Amino acid sequence: MPGKSGKNSAVRQFLEKNKSLAFLLPLLVILIVVLIIVYSGNSDMPASSDVTVSPSPGTPVNLNDKTRADILPQTERPSEELNWEEIRQDPFAAPMKLTGILRYPDDRTKAIIEYSGAGFIVRKNDYIGKSPWKVTEIYETSVMLEADGKSQLLELEPGSAGRSANAEYINPDPGTMTIRLAETDIRDVISALVLDLGYNVVYLNNTVIVERFDGTNLPPLEALALLLKSEGLDYIQDGNTMIVGSSDTLNTVFFDSMVLTRFSLNYVDARTISSQIENLKLPVTKITLDTNPNAIWVQGLPRELGKVRELIAMLDKPENVSSAVSVSKVTAINLTYITARQMNDILRGVGLQTGLYLESNPKLLYVYADENQLAQIMELKSKLDIPENQTGTDFIVSMKKLTYIKAKEVVPIVYELGLGVDVITFDRTARAVWLKGDEAAVNRVSSIIDMIDIQQNIDNNRFFIKKLKNISALEADYRLKLLGIPEIKTYTFSYPQFSKCILVVCPEDYKIFVMDHLNQFDVVADKIKD
Repeated sequence: MPGKSGKNSAVRQFLEKNKSLAFLLPLLVILIVVLIIVYSGNSDMPASSDVTVSPSPGTPVNLNDKTRADILPQTERPSEELNWEEIRQDPFAAPMKLTGILRYPDDRTKAIIEYSGAGFIVRKNDYIGKSPWKVTEIYETSVMLEADGKSQLLELEPGSAGRSANAEYINPDPGTMTIRLAETDIRDVISALVLDLGYNVVYLNNTVIVERFDGTNLPPLEALALLLKSEGLDYIQDGNTMIVGSSDTLNTVFFDSMVLTRFSLNYVDARTISSQIENLKLPVTKITLDTNPNAIWVQGLPRELGKVRELIAMLDKPENVSSAVSVSKVTAINLTYITARQMNDILRGVGLQTGLYLESNPKLLYVYADENQLAQIMELKSKLDIPENQTGTDFIVSMKKLTYIKAKEVVPIVYELGLGVDVITFDRTARAVWLKGDEAAVNRVSSIIDMIDIQQNIDNNRFFIKKLKNISALEADYRLKLLGIPEIKTYTFSYPQFSKCILVVCPEDYKIFVMDHLNQFDVVADKIKD
């Protein structure tokens, strides 16, 4: 059989010339067999001994059915380039850039700063991450920073390329803001816009850099819509959850697809977050790495991922490091008359620890707090969760900062007015009160407080309200002014020609004198007879 002998001879000659293949070919065959076994799913060995997958009960685990996403808002967008140890040693070495400013008529004003590849949403007096840099002032187009006794002014880049959007309103209201962006990561802008609105955002797109965007007197949601449209993006909203991405992506993903995303942690470890997710029974799948306790991967529906982001924002704080974690715990607060969302909004407004609520149980609020924080929350609940505030009744809670007078001086005055506004105070806050009632009444009381919260009234016990019986407040005001005593000041309220209350401001030793005169003025006038 010369043919066969010739073939064997040719193979033999080839192997002799390529002796290394005589060893590599059998090894290659073995590797191919191993790969077939692994990818066929028949191997009993896990793909990585470092990975722990903890599926929630009743949730199908299918990690191949996933879409990567960013869960926003994030006040700190991480970067692998950032090295806090090096920055603390030399805070002036890492590159820093101001990329956006969102100006509101109140303390919601924010700046967007990129620092060594990471993004930070900061307000006045905030530190930039773990660096020594502190924001001391936010101007129209710049931000002043301080670190180690040195100052630095960051300015928005004057680039003219890119799209711009402008809107002017004849009567701007406190709900509008001015936004200026220059070469900004759109994820940072979205975070800054929704941070105070209570929305969770699932961002399904590649990184987008907004080259230029300017808007004046825009409501935050309108600014977000204009921004997304200018970059060819859109969003779908369901409750307090938004899905942001291209139209094609939104049509494909929406709320019936599983999303896998990474959450970075700063102060608590991944196992702590994982256990709290289990306590809340959120229907998500968790992935933790033993080699990286500062991150957790979560797979679930976008709505549930939003709840995970809220939970992490609530727990991942400096006070929860080490021993603080052991004294704080998740506590369920049952509400009777107001909803968990209303309670959470109020907690945010008064500066207390906010909580987490689920749409499936709108009267249950979960808070992560220690005993002192929980006591303050329960004190506020006792004042708000009452029949008068039952769901369906419109009311607002507005914080009123005081400059010269104290909260304890304001309380009796507000209740004497009888305008249906309740006053909430805390022992730890002497220079602020929170007014609860319908919006019109709260605004009236706020304006009255402005009239008396002036420097000349800085002393204690200078205010009192006199209720009249026979004459009007307008008449009493006129008669007191006839005395010509500059230390005595009076204020009347709406319709003084009909009302029977007058507010008097005077030194303490004048009080008896004024009261005596008011009693003499407040008499029945003689009737004129024909």
